[in-house]
Amino acid sequence: VSGATENHQKRLTEMLGVEEEHLPAVRMMTINPDGHQQYNAAHKYKLTGQITSQTIQRMVTAYHTNTLKPYLRSEPVVSAAEQFPGSPWVVVGESFQSDVKESTVDVLIDFFAPWCGHCRKLEPAWKTLARKLAHVKTMRIAKLDATRNEIPGLHIRGFPTIMFYPAQDKEHPIDYQGDRSVDSFVAFLKKHGQPFDETPPPGFKGVSSGLLTDDEEHDEM
Repeated sequence: VSGATENHQKRLTEMLGVEEEHLPAVRMMTINPDGHQQYNAAHKYKLTGQITSQTIQRMVTAYHTNTLKPYLRSEPVVSAAEQFPGSPWVVVGESFQSDVKESTVDVLIDFFAPWCGHCRKLEPAWKTLARKLAHVKTMRIAKLDATRNEIPGLHIRGFPTIMFYPAQDKEHPIDYQGDRSVDSFVAFLKKHGQPFDETPPPGFKGVSSGLLTDDEEHDEM
């Protein structure tokens, strides 16, 4: 891949996970039988290091001997220190294992697409839910941009997809199929998650974004 000027070329480079600043680049792509439309639709393989005839040959040989590992797209990892308190926890491809599968808390995660109208409609309620349950130490309200991050073995059929990963059984997540309101999310979490009190303890002042006044923050809740 040396450049992309036409729309179909840009779509291909996006699917291959090639950023403009990394051109030229060498990729291999095969159809992923577990993929679906725009999400993880292909297995991608990335040439690392210098582009030479020898490195390309080694890449092709590794592919044919099943020793070449697929390349999965991921945005930069957002560390715990970089997460904003009271906002949805930002998960990316490379942090999914640690932030979701290996975490010791219940995780309710929204797999979204930035261009999805239903996802944009959900966003205010999702932010409110994260603020409302900011005091619950056994719960994590999270989000992942599924157009820029890929998770092996995860099948996203539409946007938004909301899944619940119980702390005691991360290998069997539960698909959320209910109403997309804060009250419905809370009721679902009380049914499937660890016991919690949705009312903040005395002295808990909540979390301010720093962008609104205290009264405006309260009104948004």
